[in-house]
Amino acid sequence: MESMTRIFTKKCIEYSYPEHRYMLTDKSKLKLPNDLSDLKKKQEDHHKSEQVNVLHRWREFLVGEIADKLKSQHNFFEENSEQYSKSHLKRIILRFEFIMNAYLRNFVR
Repeated sequence: MESMTRIFTKKCIEYSYPEHRYMLTDKSKLKLPNDLSDLKKKQEDHHKSEQVNVLHRWREFLVGEIADKLKSQHNFFEENSEQYSKSHLKRIILRFEFIMNAYLRNFVR
């Protein structure tokens, strides 16, 4: 066993493991990819940008789905505002706006 240890030690010295980063144990030479003080700020910034991204994509998806479902029965491009005010579509859209505003307010909190 002792002879094996000597052989292994000699090979380690010859091979020079400390040159390889994964074998490096000297903390003065190692550096984290991010300082821990910066990491929290980077995570918060990333969270905020992802939150905005999800809010935009969620809204776009929902609006697209609603438009696809309603376009066969309702005219989205009604030019006469009086007819639009009396239409069932206006009430549907108003209802969805209230729902979306409530969801967005709760999501942002």
